[in-house]
Amino acid sequence: MNDYYEVTFKTACAQGVGFRAIEVDPGTWIEIDNLYDLRIASYQFSEHKHALLSSQHGGYWRFPVTDHALIYNLHFPPAGLKKLMVDRFADIALNYPASSGASLPLLSDFLGVPADNLVIANGVSEIIRLLPRIFSGNVLVFEPSFNEFANAFPVERVTTIRLTAHNQFALDIEQTLRVIEQRQPEAIVLVTPNNPTGGLISRDTILELYRRTQDQAPYLIVDESFLDFAGDARDQSLLHDLLAWPRVIVLRSMSKTFGIGGLRLGYAASADQDWLNALRKELPIWNINGFAEEFMLNLPQYRKEYAASCAQVRRETDGLVAQLREIEALEVFATASNFVLCRLKPGYPSAPELAALLVDDFSIFIKECSGKVMDDADRYLRISSRNREQNDRLVDALKHVLLLDDYTPSLGPCVGLSRLPLSQDAALSE
Repeated sequence: MNDYYEVTFKTACAQGVGFRAIEVDPGTWIEIDNLYDLRIASYQFSEHKHALLSSQHGGYWRFPVTDHALIYNLHFPPAGLKKLMVDRFADIALNYPASSGASLPLLSDFLGVPADNLVIANGVSEIIRLLPRIFSGNVLVFEPSFNEFANAFPVERVTTIRLTAHNQFALDIEQTLRVIEQRQPEAIVLVTPNNPTGGLISRDTILELYRRTQDQAPYLIVDESFLDFAGDARDQSLLHDLLAWPRVIVLRSMSKTFGIGGLRLGYAASADQDWLNALRKELPIWNINGFAEEFMLNLPQYRKEYAASCAQVRRETDGLVAQLREIEALEVFATASNFVLCRLKPGYPSAPELAALLVDDFSIFIKECSGKVMDDADRYLRISSRNREQNDRLVDALKHVLLLDDYTPSLGPCVGLSRLPLSQDAALSE
């Protein structure tokens, strides 16, 4: 039958079928009326929740879990801006947006960067995937970093320099210059603050690299997607000095700092018009949707709110770092962004094991770094800061797993460990 179960019960009762009620734990069943319900049920009753979430690369908000994996600003957009977009939902959804070029004056006004020096994209990921078609030569990347840059190019066109924990994953400029001399890359990718390390590449370092590579003349692709979270270090940006450094290409994702991952917005900025025109030719005429267009239309009037939200993110992240450093099991690295890289010390669970425990038993999802190119990658976690209350819940969960007296390091978490209760609030997702 293709009916609701109430109809089946009614028919059965009319035919004299008896029923006996059994009270069950609310967490042991879920009502399934459609394929979406089935998707959630498959997660709820899976023995591999962490693997299911990780395979999605997003959309975690649909599941009963608090997302400390993806990186974004929980304090922006403000309610007023969201209401403006909700009120125009029907018009935005039903009508074609203008091409992204029509939104350039809006973004230019907000950033204080000439519109001619900007290209708007459907997230920075759209730009990254086009880089191998714009650059015909080799690219130099640093690892660990955002994997998509290296993944976009054929492996034979990628030169890598490994960053290591012994110097806090800092860039060694002399080593970098030697590799540039040997490999002659057409472009060098610099992510600052770096993902997943959180480390900042200073403006002085980038400009020294620029000056000392005049002979080779590579482009410097500087991904500043997290820089607005860096507090006072925001003045390290090259965004407002493009004319002085024509080989610099600044990339920025708006998903992270503006808290709009679902709108898919990002941009490239450069003084090199030939490069910008090459990028424009690769983009479709409608590469941003109407909601992204509406967001940029209203954005300039919310400058103060945006600055305040980034400052709040900085304070909350600093507070999270302080709390994580109280956990003996973790080595916590300094960060200029809104996420924190941590290394699990010997004798404690691996990062994948810990991440799975947090999902299964505390409904908290964090990013484990075993997929990153780094020494002992399976010992590293990247933890995104949310708000103060949710950060406290996360720290509480980590302490339950890592600081219990009956924890046996050589055996991993002992039987029953994961069932020890947090407070009711901490055990529930938002």
